[in-house]
Formats: sequence, structure tokens, C-alpha cells
Amino acid sequence: MKKEYAHRARGYLEKIRGSDESVKKKFLTITSIILAFFVVVVWIFYLNITISSIAQNTAAPPEKKVIAEEQKSPQNTSSFFKTFERGSYIIFQDIKEKTNKITEWITKKMSVIIDKFTTRNEIIIEGNSLRYAPQIIEPLPKARLP
Repeated sequence: MKKEYAHRARGYLEKIRGSDESVKKKFLTITSIILAFFVVVVWIFYLNITISSIAQNTAAPPEKKVIAEEQKSPQNTSSFFKTFERGSYIIFQDIKEKTNKITEWITKKMSVIIDKFTTRNEIIIEGNSLRYAPQIIEPLPKARLP
């Protein structure tokens, strides 16, 4: 039974290998979509299992809205979507803080660049008043060329 299934699978893959590029792209796209969906479903299932056991031991998030919702609910159990909402809030707050820091840094650097372009340099060339007198230079040894 296993050999027959493996033989059919090899035959199907050989058929795809010998077909046009469009068929190969369709097969790749469909397979990628199916596998991505499978990974997301397994991930959500895993998170629902682990988050419900961990959520009982964690402190409430800093967001007032989520705290108010938890106090209204009869059961204080956490679901995937509540945890996702809390995590999203924390992540977006962190992104907001980092964006502000980056904006401040860029503003400081731009002001330095603008200052460099707006200041004028003054170059003074003193003509005849400076006389360049080279130091004693040792003569180079003479060499015969072949």
C-alpha cells in the first residue's frame, strides 16, 4: 500500500516536472497557500492552548479598555483574540515610541546638514607674502636603464 502511494506521488511529481511553466507556477502557488493555511491553523491552535494556561498567571495590560472589559466579563479567561489585542497594543506603543525617537534623530541630523550648507566658508589666499622654500632635498641616485 505504501509503495503504491509513493509510486503514484512520484508519477504525479514527474508529470508536473514535464509540464509547462504555468502549470508549475500554479502547483507552487496552490501548495504554498495550503501549507501557509495549515501553519496558521496549527499556530492559532497552539496559542489557544498555551495562552489560556499562561494568562491566569500574568498581570493585566496597561490599556484601560482591556482592563474594563475583563472586569465586566463573568469569567476571567483569556482567549487568543484578547491576547492578540493586548500584544498588538503593546507592539504599536513600542513602534510609536521608536518612531518618535527616529524622527527626533533625523531632525537633529538634518539640522546639522542644513547648518553645514548654509554657513559660508572664507578662504584667504596670500600671494606674494608667502615664499615657499623647499628643504634640502637629497639627490636621487642615477640608475642606468637597460
